[in-house]
Amino acid sequence: FFKRHQTALFYADKLLFYRNKTVIISKNGVYVFDIRSEKLLWKQAYDLNNSLGVVIDNKLIFTFNDEKDRNHLKAIIECIDLDNLTVSWTKEIKNTVVYDANLIDLNQYIFSNRNHEIVIPTLKTLLVFDLNNGVIKWQYDWNNPSFTCRPFALDYDQIYFSNGKALLCYNINNNSKTWQIDHASLNGVYKSNVVGHTDDYKSYIIIDKSNGKIKTKITNPFLKDINFQFINKYILINRTVLYK
Repeated sequence: FFKRHQTALFYADKLLFYRNKTVIISKNGVYVFDIRSEKLLWKQAYDLNNSLGVVIDNKLIFTFNDEKDRNHLKAIIECIDLDNLTVSWTKEIKNTVVYDANLIDLNQYIFSNRNHEIVIPTLKTLLVFDLNNGVIKWQYDWNNPSFTCRPFALDYDQIYFSNGKALLCYNINNNSKTWQIDHASLNGVYKSNVVGHTDDYKSYIIIDKSNGKIKTKITNPFLKDINFQFINKYILINRTVLYK
């Protein structure tokens, strides 16, 4: 499919859909096609770059990193209106890059909420943008130059994430810390629960998301091997153990 567009398909790793359009995100850029005619409708090209990309309502949000000068890194975040194929807003974040795009396929990541806010993770900060205008509404500084990507979940005005030392919950409206659990990391959010694991990988922990109190612990049957999925009201651990 799309045989005539080999450049667009070079290391393509994301395929997104909106009505009659499909979005291909590849190492060479972001391309929007008419799904029936294969006509190229819009593109943003760049050089061999990983890109984060999501479609929320009628908006395409994607990022790419300018790493030509290692002393002056830049992350560019762009929002496209998919109805009229125009740029709604563009943001440039200096001296940092956005996380490797391959990590966003994990089911733990919740990028947006019903208030039209979206999370963009960079190596320096965790950022929450207003989807409508690109204004930064909240940010958290990692203070760790070697930090690598960890799951995060945006749930209304609360954001849950790990900083390498603790599992945290913040209110993004007033930048107040709601609760913190030391020596734990986030796995996901399900209804009124936050699911995490202890940093020694010995247990999963089920947390009341309103107050941060641990409701129960589940022994992890395979140390150092974390594979976790929500399936309706069940938790599947390492594809072998199912908890209700």
